[in-house]
Amino acid sequence: MRGVGAAVVACVAAVVLTACGGGGSGDAAEEPEGSGGPAGVTVTLAAVRGDIRAAAAAGDFGRPRFVDDTGAPGAGRCSVFAEVRTHAKPDRKAVAALVAKLKGRGWHELMQTADSGGEGWTLEKESWSLIVLAGAMTKEQVAAAQPPGGAAGAEAFSGLYLSGLGRDCGAAAATPAS
Repeated sequence: MRGVGAAVVACVAAVVLTACGGGGSGDAAEEPEGSGGPAGVTVTLAAVRGDIRAAAAAGDFGRPRFVDDTGAPGAGRCSVFAEVRTHAKPDRKAVAALVAKLKGRGWHELMQTADSGGEGWTLEKESWSLIVLAGAMTKEQVAAAQPPGGAAGAEAFSGLYLSGLGRDCGAAAATPAS
């Protein structure tokens, strides 16, 4: 399908733009693994990040780099953006191991797409959605996906991009714990 190539370009370009802007966060800024979330929310941001780390390790990709997106509604508690850069387009078997690990940790596949530009999955776990994109983009493709004026710092990208969104965590965070 042609759509996944465009999705890889658009999503990876957003991460590259955010990362170049200095908004990235290292492990020091992350929540502790054992931190609980708002009352009534089982899947927390820390749990989603833990699933992403475990999945990246299962595919032998190393540690993902989590990127802050401070402009997103609920950023910091309701969304997670991670990338893993590779030297070439990610190996299909390694990506399959990553996705299998996510499924083993309770993520259910809603959709899978693939084309020459890459592969993509949409997964869901309770109130969280996770998009996994694996592929490679040239500098020109990244530049073409940037907003006006953002193409100057474009760089080629190959690797993984993971984007998660918790649909109920914002509402739950506003509810007092009993």
